[in-house]
Amino acid sequence: MNNDNKATKASAAANLMQLMSFTADKAVEMASANSVMGEITQIDGMVIIPVSKISAGFAGGGANIVNVDAKKSNTPSGSGAKVTVTPMSFLVIKDGEVTAVNICAPAEASKKSIIAKIAEAVKGFKKNKKKDANPEEAK
Repeated sequence: MNNDNKATKASAAANLMQLMSFTADKAVEMASANSVMGEITQIDGMVIIPVSKISAGFAGGGANIVNVDAKKSNTPSGSGAKVTVTPMSFLVIKDGEVTAVNICAPAEASKKSIIAKIAEAVKGFKKNKKKDANPEEAK
């Protein structure tokens, strides 16, 4: 193996490592802590914080193709990443109390069912607040 082939292989390996490093950095950036604990929302004096599950992965590879007759070398490489954010529950904070509202399993989750769960939790808080304000109504 001559020095040109060694240099080409070293260059190909360095390019692949640089590409993989860039892809991994971007995957980590997308799967930040802000994705797990979502944006805080305030409704009717309640603070609602979405909590999600994050799944991330990445892969890459490359090759060193040498055409001896043409004295050319090719070093194709590629990488990819996937980040999935799945809503799991909501933290509802009202009057200093924190309640976790779980939503259905991801396979069954839909925007309508998630919204219905939140609405149900809000109604439950309003009923409890009325009971606390008027103990006679609770009877």
